[in-house]
Amino acid sequence: MSNYLHPLTFYERQKIEFYHRLHLSNRDIGQRLGRNHTVIVRELTRNANRQGVYRANEAQRKAASRRHHTNTCKLEVNDDLRRYVEDQMM
Repeated sequence: MSNYLHPLTFYERQKIEFYHRLHLSNRDIGQRLGRNHTVIVRELTRNANRQGVYRANEAQRKAASRRHHTNTCKLEVNDDLRRYVEDQMM
C-alpha cells in the first residue's frame, strides 16, 4: 500500500461512494484504492451529510472549500503591529 500525501481526487471520492453503497468495509475500499483504511474512515466521517450519507459531489465541494480557506497574516491586517515589527527589525 502506498503512502499518499496528496488529497483524494474526485474520481477516488466517486469510487468511495460506489464501494460504500455496496457495503464494502473501509479496509476493502482502502485496499482497492491503494489508500490506508484510515484515509477512508476520515473521508467518510468528515464529508458525510447530516443524515450520514456520503456523496462524492458534496465531499469534493467541502474539501475544496476547506482547501481555499486561508488565514490572513496578522501583519497584513494590523498596521500598528506591522510598523512595530518593521521598526524592531531595523
